[in-house]
Amino acid sequence: MPSPRTRRTSTVSVPNRSPSTGRPPPRTNSAGGATRRFASRDRFAPPEAITRLREVERLTRDDDFERLRTAARARSELSDEERDRLARGDVTDELERAQERKDTLSDALDEYPSR
Repeated sequence: MPSPRTRRTSTVSVPNRSPSTGRPPPRTNSAGGATRRFASRDRFAPPEAITRLREVERLTRDDDFERLRTAARARSELSDEERDRLARGDVTDELERAQERKDTLSDALDEYPSR
């Protein structure tokens, strides 16, 4: 028979929540993986839906997919003003100036290390 102290320790270590699988399921970074899972369910979907899913899957293997995904992400995450600045090249100029400042600071730290 376990001692009361053992029982107390065991109940303290048990989390006070029920186990769960998480809803919604975690997002996948692989559109191709998701479409393969859906396209394999051809007994549940009409043939035209499966054909379209397979086309989407093929597109994920295309070299241009990363560029398209980046553009789609930018469209959804950036404001109109931010997209305009990006198109005008303002962001590139700012990046170059920031890189120059970083290099200057890095050189100064190399020249005058902490004591």
